[in-house]
Amino acid sequence: YETCRGAVRATARFGARAGTGLRDARTRIRLGDFGDLLSRGGEYDVILGQTSGKWTNLASRVTTREFLDLARRKLGDGGVYCHWIPGSSLTREGLRILLATFADVYPYVGVYATVEDADLVLLGSERPLVPAPEVAEYFSRRWPVAWEVFNQVGISDPLAVTAMFQ
Repeated sequence: YETCRGAVRATARFGARAGTGLRDARTRIRLGDFGDLLSRGGEYDVILGQTSGKWTNLASRVTTREFLDLARRKLGDGGVYCHWIPGSSLTREGLRILLATFADVYPYVGVYATVEDADLVLLGSERPLVPAPEVAEYFSRRWPVAWEVFNQVGISDPLAVTAMFQ
């Protein structure tokens, strides 16, 4: 779900170089208000959310308990909600509150810290999140262009991604 057509156009234009999921026929992007669209949709394997770099009313809506709970209910069996948080978007107290809320909504939570701990990626699920080396190997073969990008930032072994899990 995306609220901005410009973001979709930019991803289609620039993301093609990085081999984004937009090339995958299974990928669908729906424009509109995420809460409204999510409440009308079916079940999902993965839901991606993000808080924009600038904290706005719209950005804050995807971090409320109500939205996180709605996303949890829309996940299929074993589904995962993934939320990117730019490090500059929240105060220390705001981040503490968001993490506590996220952990209260999702029984199983994983946290990945990005480059120099600038950003966080939160994973939430109803099932245990267990990094599996065989899954990392599968993705390295399935999306070689993505692994080229990983190589550019110093991650050359798929197992290194599972080792980053916190």
